[in-house]
Amino acid sequence: MNIENILIFCLACILAASIGTSNISVAMSPSYSARVTRRKYLIILGSAAIFLGAYFLGSNVLKTISKGIVYEGTFVSKINSFTFYINSILFLILANSFHVPISTTEIVVLSVVGIGIYEKTLNTEKFLQIALWWVATPFVIFVIAYIFERLIYLKIVDLLSKIRENTKIVFTLKTFTVAMGVYFSFSAGTNNAANSFGIVSAYKITGIKESLFFAGLFMALGGLIFSKNIMKTVGTKITNLGILRAAFLQFVEGTFLIIASILGIPVSVNQTITSGMVGIEFARKGKKAIENKFIITIILFWTIVPALSVITSITIRKILENLKYFLMQFT
Repeated sequence: MNIENILIFCLACILAASIGTSNISVAMSPSYSARVTRRKYLIILGSAAIFLGAYFLGSNVLKTISKGIVYEGTFVSKINSFTFYINSILFLILANSFHVPISTTEIVVLSVVGIGIYEKTLNTEKFLQIALWWVATPFVIFVIAYIFERLIYLKIVDLLSKIRENTKIVFTLKTFTVAMGVYFSFSAGTNNAANSFGIVSAYKITGIKESLFFAGLFMALGGLIFSKNIMKTVGTKITNLGILRAAFLQFVEGTFLIIASILGIPVSVNQTITSGMVGIEFARKGKKAIENKFIITIILFWTIVPALSVITSITIRKILENLKYFLMQFT
């Protein structure tokens, strides 16, 4: 393995660890807020689930990222592979700086799209199919969350309050919460493994199964090492949402992610989570939810970032190409 391959592999590992940290923190936070068990056990469960999801159900999305959005052979080029990772990591840093849930999946896909436009290898039909999912999924989850809050949530609470055996209710709810956390971690693994190692597979550094193994492994390691403090922070937000609401949203969102993964469609974990929470916020507060500055910021970033990601991907590709020719003059 030459130095370029090693560098690309290392960048993929860093990206996978970052994604795993975020996904496991969000997935297991409701269980942590409910004080179901110790945090380290929740992290272990989430890490195991995300690895299994990546390895056993991540192949279809990985194929889409590596050779579905652009025609096969595009990422055999070293410059294209480096462009992808530079652009993706740049936007991850931007997201962390502004503390806004920017979609890693959209950044990854649109980085690929930018390269496809530059190389004239973009599969427009496949990209439009993915874009349709991006529009439809947050909207459908928003509607489901809104209906749940308006018509179902209070009825469930009322029903539970009438049951005398409170100990069994508490145990059942806690078990359900942990199960949904594990389910959501698994589903995130099925869809997000390709975000980090899709290009490694396209560059033929590793095969599909090996790519999924390493993607799942480093997502799990990221969760094991770094998610402890993030889980605590996210847990405070989940407490405001409510354990039952959070667990329900995880089930709905996890199901959407698994369906998308089977179909080979990369969708955003962050957007599914956020749209569900916004749906509940609208059901509870109505038009006042629009006054929430954080929601306005999210919508603004979701509008600007996709177009910006394509532009920066093309720009970085041109810069690296010019740099390559410049350096060749001195060799």
